[in-house]
Amino acid sequence: MREISVGIERFSVRELLERVRSGRWSLWLPSFQRSFVWDGHDMRQYLESLIRGYPTGILLLWRAERPEEADPFAVRIDAGLGPISANGEHLLIVDGQQRVLTLLMAASGWRIRVGGSAVQATPISINLRRLTLELGTRGADLSKAVRAAMGWEDVDELRRMHREEDVQSLLELADRLLGYELPAYVMRIEGRDALKVAADVFVLANRAGQRISNVELLLSYVSGALLPEAAGIVRRAYDEFQRDFHQLDSNALIRYAFGTLGLKQREIDDAERLRSAVERLSAQIDLTGRTVLAARVDEALPYFGAAIELVRMAIGRAAPEFMPGQLPLVTLAAFLRRREVRNPATLGKEELEAIRDWLILVGFHGYYSTSPSSRLQRDLDAVEGMRPRDPFPLRDLLENVRRFREGAASISRHHLMRGIDADLTRRGGRPYLFVLYAALCMSGATDWEGVLVRELPASRLARHHIFPKAYLQRHRMGDEEEGLASGLGNVTLISPELNAEIGDRPPAEYLPSYSRELESHFIPAERELWSPERLEEFCERRVRLIHEFLSRALPGVVEG
Repeated sequence: MREISVGIERFSVRELLERVRSGRWSLWLPSFQRSFVWDGHDMRQYLESLIRGYPTGILLLWRAERPEEADPFAVRIDAGLGPISANGEHLLIVDGQQRVLTLLMAASGWRIRVGGSAVQATPISINLRRLTLELGTRGADLSKAVRAAMGWEDVDELRRMHREEDVQSLLELADRLLGYELPAYVMRIEGRDALKVAADVFVLANRAGQRISNVELLLSYVSGALLPEAAGIVRRAYDEFQRDFHQLDSNALIRYAFGTLGLKQREIDDAERLRSAVERLSAQIDLTGRTVLAARVDEALPYFGAAIELVRMAIGRAAPEFMPGQLPLVTLAAFLRRREVRNPATLGKEELEAIRDWLILVGFHGYYSTSPSSRLQRDLDAVEGMRPRDPFPLRDLLENVRRFREGAASISRHHLMRGIDADLTRRGGRPYLFVLYAALCMSGATDWEGVLVRELPASRLARHHIFPKAYLQRHRMGDEEEGLASGLGNVTLISPELNAEIGDRPPAEYLPSYSRELESHFIPAERELWSPERLEEFCERRVRLIHEFLSRALPGVVEG
């Protein structure tokens, strides 16, 4: 028997932050919540909406006496605002994670901790001339303004950095943000299956927006109703992998872990079939008294960690972070397990190149983004059909691509040219950013300070606009030029410090200082193209250079 009660509460952003800082509230994420996925643009737009007073949706919170008992794999959010107290109210964020974490980061200097992992965001600043929010550090730090308006920092610090009239404007904007009232449903759930109820509410709450798949609820179902031992193994592995790969999505790990039990991907997608299958497996005990289900999962998970390392070896250190989707890790982990390879460094050069080619192809085309269960299952069947010593089944996997999606069997110049108008700073531009990153790794490009791009973590690679956006704005670029500014033709990856130092300088002024880097970054050397009037020609020329290089480096994947 279970009971659920729901109340409606309203509290301002200021009240939320004060309750967290004072220890009156401790905030948690339940196990079925995904990682923080908002980028700087999402955060900026949300904060702008609050300042303007626009409606932004209702939070859904779950008040629990003991979060660790309500959800064994819930993780605490530490915003660094004050001492963590065990005596206050405990609230699990069932819906609204992205919004709440954005507010906490805006009050904490853009960095918080969730569980054992750091979550860091691009700073958001206030343009003092336009009074608008912008990504980066060129304006007044919004977080400092928020902290001053909250009374946590001395306003004199702002006065030392800005004029008095600007300080007043900053505080007024911060007060608007802090005064925004957040509506929230707050649930109390009694009974043994409280976690499953909360997970079901989460699904229902998201049906009107982005659909949450059953796979992302698997830990909750298993830990809450079936076999905590197996769920604990998966959760510990996830936490371990995420310490090194912060953007790891549980979707890929869970699909792989439970796929190794003989469950088909469609079974994992069907809640009732999944529950039945896991209940059946959980009843099987080996000679040591351990469940077969837990033992198999425990044995299989190291190969998933090896798959992450394999992606780094095949392309570059930051490749897992730049991948548009993570389901290719499932196929790679299954391949390594079939070959019993826990150290991908033992694979030969030709095999690494075959894996690289496949990763770039399926990543660029988002092969698993639609019909993931059927496509992934077909690829897993191809891997399972290998003999233990067979090489990576590139031919079979490419045949599956042709069968399911003929147009994704290669990358053409036409495909890459579409990237000229794609925004590589947003999620929609990730396929083009991924192929650019791979090309830079293969070309031996550096970060313009002497370190190879392929050796650097994602945090050390800034998306640099060759024609800086502020420089183009000064030249009154129109809608067409604005579309080109963040596209494949105008973005590269360099050192964050150097990117900030270059600022809004024109290409003709700073590019001559990096003449040795132009070729490996596919930047046209013809100086007559370095003027804003020829931006479109510059971008088209650069994408052609990227295509020409890739067609030589990846002849089996990129059409000449």
